[in-house]
Amino acid sequence: MFFYDGKIIPKDKFIDVDLKNANIDEALRSVLEGSSLTYTIDGKIVTIKKKPKPKAVDNNVVAAELIDVRGKVVGEDGEPLPGASIFVKDSKIATTTNDKGEFILRNVEDKAVILVGYVGYQPEELAVERDLGTIKLVRVTGKLQEVEVTFNTGYERIDRSRSAGSFPSLI
Repeated sequence: MFFYDGKIIPKDKFIDVDLKNANIDEALRSVLEGSSLTYTIDGKIVTIKKKPKPKAVDNNVVAAELIDVRGKVVGEDGEPLPGASIFVKDSKIATTTNDKGEFILRNVEDKAVILVGYVGYQPEELAVERDLGTIKLVRVTGKLQEVEVTFNTGYERIDRSRSAGSFPSLI
């Protein structure tokens, strides 16, 4: 008669196992394989119990594989866009493209989303892949109406009229 969790286990729930010349460790491993049970052997005492459920933190670590993401950013004409900004959404991971428009983001979660931006072009939002290939950005068609320039002193942000420094102007 066998008990599990304080209950008697009916005979029809037993598993037939044919083992020859197996030690107790091998036998328990083959019998409990694929079940929600685990065992320990301490001398002549064998303890079988439920496997502990993984913590929420462990689930996130297992679910998120870290990958390196590569790609190339070009304009509508196919010319590379050096200095384009690449950000991983909701993360501090970021980079810029090299002079050929290429970039690499390291250790990015495989389910993350990246943002690609370049001045004068419409930003793109993409799901990450190991190789994003060529990302073509589209020019913004409207005229730029106004640009607000602020100066960051490290302590506060102040606008141009309150600053004693010089500012370049675009004409």
